[in-house]
Amino acid sequence: MSNPRAVRISGPLSGYVDDFCDELAGQGFTPDTASLHLRLMADLSGWLAAEGLEGSDLTEARVDEFFQARRARGCRVLVSRRSLVPLMVYLSGLGVAPPLASVATSDEVLVVAYRRHLVVERGLAPCTVDRYLDVARWTSARWEAPGRKLDAVSAGEVSALVLDECRQRNAGSVKALVTGLRSWLRFLAGEGVTSHDLSG
Repeated sequence: MSNPRAVRISGPLSGYVDDFCDELAGQGFTPDTASLHLRLMADLSGWLAAEGLEGSDLTEARVDEFFQARRARGCRVLVSRRSLVPLMVYLSGLGVAPPLASVATSDEVLVVAYRRHLVVERGLAPCTVDRYLDVARWTSARWEAPGRKLDAVSAGEVSALVLDECRQRNAGSVKALVTGLRSWLRFLAGEGVTSHDLSG
């Protein structure tokens, strides 16, 4: 098992390592997954230092430059904006980096907030959290369209999705889907993303 705190980080982000480790643990990330995010943080901090930049310089264009540099070095994992969401949520929350909207979609931000809700507020087991997050990401992708956000989802679309899956899955799989979907939809309503609770 990896130890995220053992990852060595230099550069402008080095002072945030311990707090970011705590943030990831609080959101339910396993030590191995957290270590991946710390290695990405180390790479980003090193790149910022080499470019003479600070966290406040992490605009959309700069983030793209960073990932282009990672890919040019042969990196094959954590090479998209999505992989920076946990770190950018943390840094933007501290005012160290620009608002997350510049590097991630609002749906991605919601999934990060949903993970925190499941772990911190509901205290669910890691396997349950993972299952619910899979449902959240899957349904978001199903409803995603250019320029369309989750606040446009209707009750009819929720019903259609469940009915469609009932034709393709066994009873146990459908039950797990519906349970996770209800949790996700209640969260979206509680966050004011949807105008009313669609979980019914």
